[in-house]
Amino acid sequence: MGIFSRGSKHKLHGQKRRSKTPLLPAAVQSFIAHRLTDTIGTLYALVGLGLAAALISYHPADPSLNTAAAPDAAAQNMMGLPGAYAADLMLQTLGLAAWFLAIAFAVWGYRILRRRPLGGIGTRLPLLLAGVLTGAVMLARVPAFESWGIGAYMAVLPVRFCSMPPRNRCKAGLAAWRFRLSRCRR
Repeated sequence: MGIFSRGSKHKLHGQKRRSKTPLLPAAVQSFIAHRLTDTIGTLYALVGLGLAAALISYHPADPSLNTAAAPDAAAQNMMGLPGAYAADLMLQTLGLAAWFLAIAFAVWGYRILRRRPLGGIGTRLPLLLAGVLTGAVMLARVPAFESWGIGAYMAVLPVRFCSMPPRNRCKAGLAAWRFRLSRCRR
């Protein structure tokens, strides 16, 4: 069953249907629904593979938010400059748990392409985010490889945030929110 096909719970049972003729024949509607499902599945799989490629080809000397590089310097990341920024940001905030995002999107894309039910994305996405943050906390003490150039330990931010007393967490969240608002106003 694809994303855009109607399951039995969404069909009208016992209600009168209007006797209008459909705009497109049923076979064409089914074809369009299958192609849209294929497109969504392909996009999910490409996002997952793109994140994996960016993480695999991470280089600490690539231009990023905290690395100054010459304006004409080319990124060594396979995904170019956007991949360098994404990999640096994910590895420094989530550490090895960033791979969970890449794997999840690739698996979701594969499941959609194979027409297997994905379930509610409304529950999968929050659970993925909670799992990634939990994985970041668990994997934070794994020493980073020296070639990564991102410090002795990865994903220190989630560990620091979780080890704060609850009152300080609220203060840190409010301070980050105010900083973001102040940056938007400029």
